[in-house]
Amino acid sequence: MYMTPFVCDVTGVRSDAKAIDFVNALPPRRCYNPIHCTQGPRNPMYWKNLEGINMPEPGHRAPTYSILYGFSDGAQFDIFINTNPVTRRTPGFPEEAKCSDSDINPNGYGSRLSSNGNNTLVYDQLVSPQCKFSIGLQQGDGNLILRNTTDGSIPWTCACNGQGESDYALRLEADGTIQILD
Repeated sequence: MYMTPFVCDVTGVRSDAKAIDFVNALPPRRCYNPIHCTQGPRNPMYWKNLEGINMPEPGHRAPTYSILYGFSDGAQFDIFINTNPVTRRTPGFPEEAKCSDSDINPNGYGSRLSSNGNNTLVYDQLVSPQCKFSIGLQQGDGNLILRNTTDGSIPWTCACNGQGESDYALRLEADGTIQILD
């Protein structure tokens, strides 16, 4: 899909003109109650392209620059840095929570996957922050096993020793490192 681009020449701009809040622009979303529409600066709508689509409208229901997508008639006064009602803030990455029960997690395994930068995972298993589950690769065959730490049951396993979508296989070594095989 394409549209004719509109080129505007803005003239007579004052030195104290407000800056447009491009950083916090969001794709507009269809809404039937204008109170719940995307407010503030909005990205252009890309629909039915091969790539870069930001409008999920199904079928032939093309998005429109209208009140149905949060665009009121006339000038859009909510697009400036000091008038944007919904300034997006990127929250910090929360600190990792770890199971502190030394009987269940004596090695202090984390609850997130991480790497030392050399294609080796830092932990050979993960333990849930509440100490109720652990997941890890079984030594030798590389099967992924989820274990209930309270009763020892195994509610889920994945036979990972066959090659899947990628050309790589994983093998857990005796020293706890994971080898990537091709």
